[in-house]
Amino acid sequence: MRIREKIASVLALLFFAVIYTFFCWPMVCAVRFAGWLTREKESFIRPQVAWCAHWWGNLTLSVARAVLRIKVVVTLEGDRNLLYERPCIVISNHQSTLDVAVMTLVMKVIDKLNSRWILKEELRDGSFVVGWIAQRTGCAFVSRRGDPKDTQEVVRCARVLREDDAAVVFFPEGTRFSAEKKTDAYNHLLPPKTRGFNMFREELSDPPVASVTLHWNPSITTGKKGRTLFQAGDFYGKTLHVDIRIASSEEIRADPNWLVTEWERKERALAEYHRVHS
Repeated sequence: MRIREKIASVLALLFFAVIYTFFCWPMVCAVRFAGWLTREKESFIRPQVAWCAHWWGNLTLSVARAVLRIKVVVTLEGDRNLLYERPCIVISNHQSTLDVAVMTLVMKVIDKLNSRWILKEELRDGSFVVGWIAQRTGCAFVSRRGDPKDTQEVVRCARVLREDDAAVVFFPEGTRFSAEKKTDAYNHLLPPKTRGFNMFREELSDPPVASVTLHWNPSITTGKKGRTLFQAGDFYGKTLHVDIRIASSEEIRADPNWLVTEWERKERALAEYHRVHS
């Protein structure tokens, strides 16, 4: 890694640590405390906390884009109005640790800032700031090992989504893709885990879905690039393509295996990206 990339990586990591420790977390605490003083309902407080976290996440991404010279190209297919005035599902393929911040940009584009996440269980207590904020907004923590408690978490989170008219965001692959993990079925994706997706569809009474496809150019899916915040330099000078496709409830209901079908579409799109940009 060249010197300027190392410097940019350190600056991006430093900004992330400072912004979430000294600004985002205190603001969230203040919002929670104000809600407690005024005896507001949780269904009022949670969206305020989610908005704060989203705002800081989007600011962090904006600074990272400037420091690391990342170009982002966003395309949108479908009617955003389908996502309004009811809970919805937002799914994406997963390639890097920066994808979480990128999703704050996606939520801004589709105007669903009131969002919740499905996170791995380790983040509940292993990440003080992120885990604490996620708990206060009603996010779900799952083990990825088929633990029966995962079902309870999904049901609880779905109840929160209905109460708050919020969106739920998650990566159906369950972990980040790398070329070393590819299977016979996919060259650019990991097989999607359909159980959680189908549970949310059932609990939320057949909601619309925003399906996001992320592709970095040049690719970061080889080796261990972009796996942690300490590897921010791996994104330096790259272009990120963010394709958002909105699917109606009717479209999804017509295909019992919609998520698998959508993943096959993503695979073809990513293969074309690689062909054009290689």
